[in-house]
Amino acid sequence: MNKISNSTTEPSKGLKHYMLYYQLVPDILEKRTPYKDEHMKILHELSSSGLVFVGAEMIEGFPAVFMFEGKDDSVLQDWLKRDPYLNNGLVLEYRYNEIMIVAGKIMDM
Repeated sequence: MNKISNSTTEPSKGLKHYMLYYQLVPDILEKRTPYKDEHMKILHELSSSGLVFVGAEMIEGFPAVFMFEGKDDSVLQDWLKRDPYLNNGLVLEYRYNEIMIVAGKIMDM
């Protein structure tokens, strides 16, 4: 299990972090039904292995956000290939960026 603490000391073992933002179709609540279980299964699989730290719906703007961790963006790229929301046209647009954590520290529990 991993958590984010308030510590601002040294970066997380040289691993990189990426934020992914999804812009979803306006009627996502109706259209996601046949794909939601698989979407959540993959998300929880990555989360339990410590590769995804955030998966959330946002109130405004890009309505879904994810944070990935790895030596490179391959975990994020794997997610993009597997995500049924993206593969079935529920994602209108997505963006991602490597981020540098300047407050908080990802640590093993």
